[in-house]
Amino acid sequence: MPPLRFLTIHTILILFFMFALSQKWFLTSIPYDCFYLPFFVVSGPPVYFLAHYLQHFSERFFTPQEVMITWNLVPGMICLIMGGLQWLLVEYLLTNFWKNRNESNIHSTIEVLE
Repeated sequence: MPPLRFLTIHTILILFFMFALSQKWFLTSIPYDCFYLPFFVVSGPPVYFLAHYLQHFSERFFTPQEVMITWNLVPGMICLIMGGLQWLLVEYLLTNFWKNRNESNIHSTIEVLE
């Protein structure tokens, strides 16, 4: 099991940004009013665009008074789950890459010394 540093950092940031959005701290003005930059940066473009699409799809199920539910919880949960899986995979791949690289360096150093 790889260390969960990236996943932990990602989860903390997304939960913080969900709280910040509920407080309306980082909202931008029109025409970028439904684009939430912190979700985009932390989770990455592919995850965010899926979350953004599902956000607009879910708006039809809520009243205008509940717009922050669709603007916060829907993309926030998608970014939390999909972005978390993405960062878990990235960390796993990087950990294996560095482990294999270190092992090959050790073997080549031993061969040189012999």
